[in-house]
Amino acid sequence: MIRPTGNHFTIVEYRDFYDIPRRILAKDQGGAFWILDSIFDDEVDDYQDHFTLFFASQELVQAQRLFSEHCEGRFGLPSFDLPVSRLLFDPTKRASFALS
Repeated sequence: MIRPTGNHFTIVEYRDFYDIPRRILAKDQGGAFWILDSIFDDEVDDYQDHFTLFFASQELVQAQRLFSEHCEGRFGLPSFDLPVSRLLFDPTKRASFALS
């Protein structure tokens, strides 16, 4: 199973911002791109308490294409889940985050 490199991520794109970005395309310290998704759960009327991570690519253009497809509802295979509480966002909550 592929895992992110390092604990710091740069946010390349995001969508569905509610208190924090809920759909993120991010680049890890090793240069791999990841899609993080925390979808809205209608049953509890709130966003999930975790992000599902999907490996996107080592290439920016391909990662951006996969992110667009993901946001349109065409999902890849998830790599693993990560609790939202583990992400420490920069002060703007739009540029980067670290894993605690």
